[in-house]
Amino acid sequence: MFTHLIVGLGNPGPRYVWTRHNMGFMLVDWLRKSWQAQAFPVCASMETWQAQLGDAHVALLKPMTFMNRSGSAVQRFLGEHELPLKRMLVVYDDLSLPLGHMRVRPRGSAGGHNGIADIMDCLGTTEIPRLRLGMGTDNPGDTVSFVLSDFDKAELVSLEKVLENAAKAARMWLFESFDRLMSQFNGSVIEPPDTQ
Repeated sequence: MFTHLIVGLGNPGPRYVWTRHNMGFMLVDWLRKSWQAQAFPVCASMETWQAQLGDAHVALLKPMTFMNRSGSAVQRFLGEHELPLKRMLVVYDDLSLPLGHMRVRPRGSAGGHNGIADIMDCLGTTEIPRLRLGMGTDNPGDTVSFVLSDFDKAELVSLEKVLENAAKAARMWLFESFDRLMSQFNGSVIEPPDTQ
């Protein structure tokens, strides 16, 4: 029986692997490798892994329904495994935060993000713990094109450090209070590399 669920949001398929909108998927991939998670099949609408970290039996989930339809996969998994919402952490990109910044919150609005909005709609609540990862705010005007664009080479250097830091936050979430998690990580910033 699972004690925790970490959901990473993104879009499936090779076209989207390194896009800004796939930071949730990227973190789940990082966690499944570093935690030596084992895949287990559920259904075609999601990819899932399980890992044991101390007393925590953790499920990792990537919805395969595309970003704007993420809620149905999450709802199904929670229902089948009878996990309370406070034991779920949803990880996704945030256009309003610069790359290198992150925010953890126990609840809140969707903030314009369609993936978390669909999860809220399916579950009927805003009481969803989340980890938001800044994707960069240098928006050239077309938001859709920007969020679906790939990180450039310089940003990829920062991205690795961002994911490493986010992985620390995810692990801490398993064992510590949310207040301590916010205190530890909401002020943390991964500085971009000096390209000069």
